[in-house]
Amino acid sequence: MKTDWLFDTSNLGRCAVIANQSREKRAHSAGAKQKYERIHQIDKVSSLLKIVAIGLLVILVISQAALQFEGVREWITGVDRLEGRPLR
Repeated sequence: MKTDWLFDTSNLGRCAVIANQSREKRAHSAGAKQKYERIHQIDKVSSLLKIVAIGLLVILVISQAALQFEGVREWITGVDRLEGRPLR
């Protein structure tokens, strides 16, 4: 039983070129191109949403930290001015 063909690497380069050409043909088809463009748009939107969510979280933490100071709390909220006074 001859098994030399199992270890023959002379055709590997040619196989890689053929596989690459096949992949390029699939990528250039109209349906695949639209699909990849849609995925790219979704990736952009999801990245933007991540940035917005992180930004809002940072603003929340900073605003909560700022409300710990008396001067900032009086300037932002009106509730502390009314604290301890009767409503009538």
